[in-house]
Amino acid sequence: MSRFDTNTERAGDESILTMLVAGSHPMCVAQANGISTRTVYRRLRDTGFRQELEAAKEQMRSQVFAKLTDAAIDAVSTLTELAETSEDPNIRLKACKTIIESLVAVHATLPKTKIVSTVHEEISE
Repeated sequence: MSRFDTNTERAGDESILTMLVAGSHPMCVAQANGISTRTVYRRLRDTGFRQELEAAKEQMRSQVFAKLTDAAIDAVSTLTELAETSEDPNIRLKACKTIIESLVAVHATLPKTKIVSTVHEEISE
């Protein structure tokens, strides 16, 4: 039998995964979960755990991309409205640019097939 209780390790994985996906440092993850930093790194070496972590990160990126896509559509509408009304658009224009720049940044992290699929779903709705 292993010297580690795998059931106990697996029980804490959800919290560890959540914190790692959120960008927490392994030391902070360990402290928050009452485990050693070495345990966090051991979990990170586990293939199954890494696959779960990558899947969770991909899901988060996809959700962010979908929300940014919706926001970008609104931003384009706002930009169009600003262009038509021209009432001191500085603050709103800056917000719109930020949204579009964020979309481009997230766009660069997704595989091209995922982007095409997401855009196709948006158009179909």
